[in-house]
Amino acid sequence: SALASAAERLTTVKLWNPTTGAPTGELPGRWGYVSGVAFSFDGKLIATTTMNSYLVVWDGETRESVAVASDMETRYAPAFAPDGASVAAGGTEGVPV
Repeated sequence: SALASAAERLTTVKLWNPTTGAPTGELPGRWGYVSGVAFSFDGKLIATTTMNSYLVVWDGETRESVAVASDMETRYAPAFAPDGASVAAGGTEGVPV
């Protein structure tokens, strides 16, 4: 299913069906201020990055976090590989994760 996203109050990512405009859920903000969102090409995974150094991968169906990476850099611009097997994000110090 297709999704669209937006950050609300900088910590919660809201999800909508872009065709109908109907809300489909949200991703909790427990990881901090959201700085980026990306969807895998098949729509099964969602990646978020935060200002407090987290890259979180979410299951697109259950909205549960399935992987978390963290270091000392602000993270932004998550992106999935075309096959969805890996995800990367930029950092303020130029070191990708």
